[in-house]
Amino acid sequence: MSLCNAKFKCLTISRRAEVNSKTFSSPLNGNIERADFQNISSDEQQCFLYVCGLQYSKNVDVRHGVLSGSERGPNITLLDVITEYHQIGNPKKDTALIREGLQTNPQFNDY
Repeated sequence: MSLCNAKFKCLTISRRAEVNSKTFSSPLNGNIERADFQNISSDEQQCFLYVCGLQYSKNVDVRHGVLSGSERGPNITLLDVITEYHQIGNPKKDTALIREGLQTNPQFNDY
């Protein structure tokens, strides 16, 4: 697992109802150690918090794409992440609009 993904996993971990606090703390501590939060810049913190906020299922592809782009290292900025989010997300919107147009205008299916 990459350092970037370890940080993301750590920030999004949650305790299930059937798991007690002691059982939950062990993997949490391991994730924190792997994530190496001691060496994270404030820009990286902002980026990870932004990506962690993309929780809707429709954002899964975008979230993974942004995380992959975040592998660039500590020089990444929130503006970089937002730009990448729009670059990944907009083609999906365009595709959805085209599909919707083809469904509502079947005469275009012949092209």
